[in-house]
Amino acid sequence: MRLSLPLLLLLLGAWAIPGGLGDRAPLTATAPQLDDEEMYSAHMPAHLRCDACRAVAYQLRSSRSGPSETSHRPRT
Repeated sequence: MRLSLPLLLLLLGAWAIPGGLGDRAPLTATAPQLDDEEMYSAHMPAHLRCDACRAVAYQLRSSRSGPSETSHRPRT
């Protein structure tokens, strides 16, 4: 019962505020439509190269964030 009363008050308070719960337009997002060149080509289209380079650089940086366990270890 302790949790339900604050939750009820929170919902009632949000409903009373203009723009609280029901006054907002729903957000929608769609994926871009790719043409045949963008979908099936082995090469990156010119207008997507900057984004692709950033994505690859991020993946490389995050995978090499710390020292590798096998780096600089002498072989026995």
